Amino acid sequence: MTKTNHWASKSLTVILPYLTSLRTMIESGELREARKVVRDLYPFGERRYWPYREWCAVIRIYLPGLCAGRKPKESGGWFEATDQGTKRSEGEEPGARA
Repeated sequence: MTKTNHWASKSLTVILPYLTSLRTMIESGELREARKVVRDLYPFGERRYWPYREWCAVIRIYLPGLCAGRKPKESGGWFEATDQGTKRSEGEEPGARA
């Protein structure tokens, strides 16, 4: 017997009726409109904690093109700082010691 996640199955139940139209919107390049529809469909109130994580996982699985074309968040990368707080050079491997 497979254990299913309540939040993921509820998310899929909400998204399923709109799946075809959302995929059509994504394929035609209407990403902004598709994101708005998905944002408006969110059924769990506040976008925090486990229900929101499961919602996002379902969206990533069933609507993979929705996040395409979005700018990734800026991050310093692993070479910005070590655990000791010193800067690494860009070519240095993580975990390498001097």
